[in-house]
Amino acid sequence: MKQDTHVHTSHSDGQDDLDSMVAAAIADGLESVAITDHACGWVSDNPTRAVFFPDLASYERHLLEIASAKSRYGSAIRLLSGLEIEVNADGSFRLDPGPEEYEKLHGGDLGVDVIVGSIHSESFEEECIHAGISGAEKRGFLIKNICALIMNRRVQVLAHPIQAFHGHFSNNPTAEEIEQIVGAMRRERLAGHTIYLEINGKRFPHYEQWPVNKYEAGEMSPHDINFYRQYRASGGKFILSSDSHDRLARRTVDFSVLEELGLEEVDIQIL
Repeated sequence: MKQDTHVHTSHSDGQDDLDSMVAAAIADGLESVAITDHACGWVSDNPTRAVFFPDLASYERHLLEIASAKSRYGSAIRLLSGLEIEVNADGSFRLDPGPEEYEKLHGGDLGVDVIVGSIHSESFEEECIHAGISGAEKRGFLIKNICALIMNRRVQVLAHPIQAFHGHFSNNPTAEEIEQIVGAMRRERLAGHTIYLEINGKRFPHYEQWPVNKYEAGEMSPHDINFYRQYRASGGKFILSSDSHDRLARRTVDFSVLEELGLEEVDIQIL
């Protein structure tokens, strides 16, 4: 693992501050790391909405802190600024007030090097309720949501692509669903927009709000191997990520699926 493209700090839902996470990446021997805190909070158990960047000043402070860290750690590691952004079924970003205002002031630019697009089970459920999607319609709506994320040309990485799927459905993507997702990525690549598929090595614990399936051995399960094989056969490359939420998490990642897929170094993209 030369680069980790998915890391959280205490600016969003991570446990450790930026300096601690960068120091851990250096200690782990990485050549580069992307700090990808969440661009938007979510409804918690309270139920109150977590907000990570409530105003423009808080978001600008975050960007300045990363810029300062780039300068201070530049001789030891290549540091990238980034965001993990949830993408709605219409392709729009979910943003806290801070990045939303920044984006308006800067003509659509969020001021970061890397945007990791994601769909979480909980936020997807929120959108289904908002859009009046029935249980029978959810599966097709999720595929539509994934394809909308892929077609958002500001997104460079599709994060934990199966997480929301298995948060709702016990069976694997069908051949037709795989073709819809992989086909969308192939068409985007041919049109000049390359979006990479994340191999997420995080070991997910059992979350009570996930009714169907949880991984104990990493996001990339052999049960979904056909999906990743078809993506690779289409010419797609992979990104390796830890999805670290604390400075020690990278040391427990599981990338055993790399061997299962028969991936070589040429299949791994460095941003």
